[in-house]
Amino acid sequence: MSQEKQIIILGDACAHCKVMENRVREVVKEEQWEVPITVIGDIGQILKYGVLSTPALILGNDIVMVGHIGSKAEIKELIENYLNSN
Repeated sequence: MSQEKQIIILGDACAHCKVMENRVREVVKEEQWEVPITVIGDIGQILKYGVLSTPALILGNDIVMVGHIGSKAEIKELIENYLNSN
């Protein structure tokens, strides 16, 4: 049984977190990908992922970016590779 693809963004309070969220949403919309995006701001939930620096980008079960804002091109490449994987 295949697991549904999902994007998780950790962090919602800082300016960098907002930029990360906006870039991810823009890329998903521009590429017309249908994938759920969840934003987690609760520090207790963030710490469960072992992440100490936000923003963080999680694709499925993999933490792919922590503590910095990726460019739209970098985010697009990461998400595209993830969505095309089994």
